[in-house]
Amino acid sequence: MLVWKTYGKKLILVGWGIESTQTQCSIDLNIFVTKIRFRLKKQHSMSKRNFSKILTVFLLAGFYPTTFSQENPLEGSSWQLSVIYGFNDSEFIPANPENYLLRFRMDNRLQIEADCNQAGATWNLDGNQISLSELATTRKLCLSPSLFNRYVMNLNRAESFEISEDRLIIRTTSTADWMEFEPYVFTPSF
Repeated sequence: MLVWKTYGKKLILVGWGIESTQTQCSIDLNIFVTKIRFRLKKQHSMSKRNFSKILTVFLLAGFYPTTFSQENPLEGSSWQLSVIYGFNDSEFIPANPENYLLRFRMDNRLQIEADCNQAGATWNLDGNQISLSELATTRKLCLSPSLFNRYVMNLNRAESFEISEDRLIIRTTSTADWMEFEPYVFTPSF
């Protein structure tokens, strides 16, 4: 059972546990996962019950409440591809951005959705430098137009990153190629 109370802009969860083990965790609503903002005001139309259902879906789907520290600003965040920039100022915009996801999990595990394929990697940060290793992917043939090959190739050559104005920018070893992502927000349907 999920019981929650609000204190200003903090949401306190009480009673989330296994075998009646009562645990408590605090979530800063301004930072929850990919900056999902729930403004808890008197005129807010979302009931506590509906909010509890949505939050439960987030937790079960693997979106854990975390705060973005300066040490590890990517851990716990999810991003969808907006555009891939290439040679001669070319732009490749995915028809379905939700099919190109990056989910930065705990323990430096990266979950990747690349069109009709799934992939995984290990990620490490050193300042604004990012490296992906142990990249493994399924190799299904995706229907055209697919950005699978370009997307995975750029991820494999990832060199640096920056987060600016709610955008994640990943630059590659080639100065001409880079990718821009926007926060991915999982929207459950009830």
